[in-house]
Amino acid sequence: MIGAWLVSVAALASPQGVRVEVSDDVVVDWTRLVVTVDTVRRQRGTEGTRAVEELARRAVDAGIRLGAERIRVNHALTVEEVLEGPLAEPILGRMGGWRVTETQYFSSGKVAVHAELPLQDLLKPWTVAQSVEAPEGPAESQWTGLMVDARGIDVAPAWAPRLLDVVGTVLYGGALWEDAAVNRSPVVYVDDPAHPAATAAGDRPLFLRARSAEGCDLTLAPEDVARFSSEAKETRLTGNGGLVIVIDP
Repeated sequence: MIGAWLVSVAALASPQGVRVEVSDDVVVDWTRLVVTVDTVRRQRGTEGTRAVEELARRAVDAGIRLGAERIRVNHALTVEEVLEGPLAEPILGRMGGWRVTETQYFSSGKVAVHAELPLQDLLKPWTVAQSVEAPEGPAESQWTGLMVDARGIDVAPAWAPRLLDVVGTVLYGGALWEDAAVNRSPVVYVDDPAHPAATAAGDRPLFLRARSAEGCDLTLAPEDVARFSSEAKETRLTGNGGLVIVIDP
């Protein structure tokens, strides 16, 4: 049965998602597609709670900016390297768009802050700049998205991964269609196909298997290269933002 490879004992447990630490207290949640920062500040001397909270917020801002630079955008670039080009100003301007989702106050005077910055907001200028024109009169597809099983191999998550064949030909380069780039993300990573975030591929995804990986580049098994070419290549599937990659946590 199509997709039978998805059934596993792990599916019976609560899937946690894919989280990668990029610097102290800064984590990229590749399932929810957010940069998260957790910071704690304590009272010093006569400082009031409000002053301590402001210090915590400043630490969040610094952490977001440091951590965001280390995020891998694609096989060739990190955010830090993108900031060396013409998109520096719009992306830097978006780094301050984080929001506090939880603040805890302790009787000891300690303040803990959890903040998040959506990757889609941060990288929208790059995503739009890399977008491509959708095919005219695309072939109809019975599939609602793509789901790639990359468990058991070492994958480094990135915002715009590529799918390759066994000789290195790029089947999908990570770009979205122009009409999808404004409000969609190229990929979602999950640690289990049962994770609710896997619905990004829709209710009837085309299942493929990766045989190896180099960073965020995934090489498909030969039989799945053929399936991709015949069932996805001339459709809207690749650039529609419906790619889900299942990797080990």
